[in-house]
Amino acid sequence: MRPAPLLRAAALGALCLGGPAMALDYCEELWFARNMAFHKAGYCFGSNLGQAVFGNFGCVGKDVTLAPRQAAFVARLRASEAEEGCRVDTSAGRVSVSLSEARKRLTDQPFPSIYESACIGWRGGPLSLFAGRGQDAAKMATVFDGVDLLLQYEDADGYSFVEAMTEGEVVAVGWAAIRFDAASCEMMAG
Repeated sequence: MRPAPLLRAAALGALCLGGPAMALDYCEELWFARNMAFHKAGYCFGSNLGQAVFGNFGCVGKDVTLAPRQAAFVARLRASEAEEGCRVDTSAGRVSVSLSEARKRLTDQPFPSIYESACIGWRGGPLSLFAGRGQDAAKMATVFDGVDLLLQYEDADGYSFVEAMTEGEVVAVGWAAIRFDAASCEMMAG
C-alpha cells in the first residue's frame, strides 16, 4: 500500500496550497484510467460505478478489443492495482477523480505517481493544457500566472499531466510540455 505518499500529498495540499487536501485516491485513479480505456473501446458496464461514471451510451458489448498501446497501459494499471491490493467499491455512485468529466475528454490518460510536487504561484506566462501528449492533441484549457500547478502523475513522452488549482480547487487538467524551475514558480514543493 502507499500511505506515505498520500499523507505527503495531504500535507502538501494543506500547507502549501492553503485549501483542501488534494491527495489522490490511488486505487480509484487506477480504476478510472483502466475503465476509461474500456469505455472508449465500447465496453458495456454492468457495475453501478461503471454505469454512473461512464454510462453505457454507444457501448457495443463486454468483449471489446483494446489497441496494443491501450492494452499495455491497462496491463500496467492492473499490475499496480494487484500490487496495491486495490478494492474499489463498484456499488458506489462516483469516484474521487479531479474533474472526471474533463478527464473523459483526454486522449491520453495519466498514470498516477507515488510522488507528487507542486508549482505554487505559476509565473511562466500562459500555459496551454492539452488532451494528450503531442502537438496534435486538442487544447483543454489555458492557465495564467498565479495559479498553482499540482503534479501527481507520471511524466510521459516529455509531457507532464497538470492539475491547475485556484483557491484550493482544481479548475483545469491536461498535459503540458513543460519543465518547472525556480524562475517559473514562486515556490516549488514536493
